[in-house]
Amino acid sequence: MFVNSSLIHKENTRDDIHVVYAPVTEIAAELGNVRAANVVMVGVILSHVPMVSTEAAEVALEEYFAPKGEKMVEFNKKALQVGLSQKV
Repeated sequence: MFVNSSLIHKENTRDDIHVVYAPVTEIAAELGNVRAANVVMVGVILSHVPMVSTEAAEVALEEYFAPKGEKMVEFNKKALQVGLSQKV
């Protein structure tokens, strides 16, 4: 389970699941836009469960954010990379 520890402060008490805590809202705010918390979390998830390549994730971001401009594409790619780099 992946938990946004910026919003959820209760610790897991179960021993039958693995929980990854990541302060993705805080990270997104530090990057300049809390709305990127979901993209940061995608990076965190992909760092633990590589279901798609980083390149494929970046292509998806390019396709989705292209109508909003290159600046938005690059910002979200950075958010993804920061999420991927989290050692949680």
